[in-house]
Amino acid sequence: MGTRWQAFVTLSVGVALVVVALSSSAAYAAIPLCKAGQKSTKAKPCKQPSSSRVAPSSGVPDPGNVAPRRDDSDAVTILRTLDASAGKYQIEVENTSGIGYINSFNWVPPADWTIKEITSTEGGHCSLAPNSVPGGGDPLIACVGGSKGIAPPKCTCLKGGRLLVNFTATSAHPPVFNGKYWTYYGAVGAYTKITGMTPVPYHIPSVLPRALVDLPLCKKGQKSTKAHPCATV
Repeated sequence: MGTRWQAFVTLSVGVALVVVALSSSAAYAAIPLCKAGQKSTKAKPCKQPSSSRVAPSSGVPDPGNVAPRRDDSDAVTILRTLDASAGKYQIEVENTSGIGYINSFNWVPPADWTIKEITSTEGGHCSLAPNSVPGGGDPLIACVGGSKGIAPPKCTCLKGGRLLVNFTATSAHPPVFNGKYWTYYGAVGAYTKITGMTPVPYHIPSVLPRALVDLPLCKKGQKSTKAHPCATV
């Protein structure tokens, strides 16, 4: 008797659960779709159309995909003041890229700078060119690396080849000498835009091999041998 009673109770509960589930599904299915601008309330429930739950795409591309390549991890730009009183400066662009050679780049000066003349270049060729980008100085310095370009590093933990440019410029905020020391106002807004690169057909590591790290650096004119190994980087 006990066993039959337990089976009956279990069956009854199971049927009741199925009925409740079917009733809930039927009640949900009976809820109409919300009209345009209508909100679901307890008194008048409605379902939002699935298409309205997804925000429509604006069709405008991510700005990060179209912005110019400014330094990033491909290059390091150093600005030096050679002679403040004469307005003589130098920029050094070092290749730190894991991609390959830097073929060409533009250095855009600050908005209040005017580049007067390029006096010398080492590691490539540079010239002055009009700057069509609003907010930057004019003209800009356009450079092309010599031979294959500015060479990539053997490891991204090191610097590769470099290009040096010496030039003269005037600024709305030039360095000031008070008789004892100079005050420099920097180059706010200047940036390097890489305009051409050539990938290398091999992987540029981010760390040096341990065997190479542990070796002493080769002295000038010294060659690494099996008996006396040394590192050339």
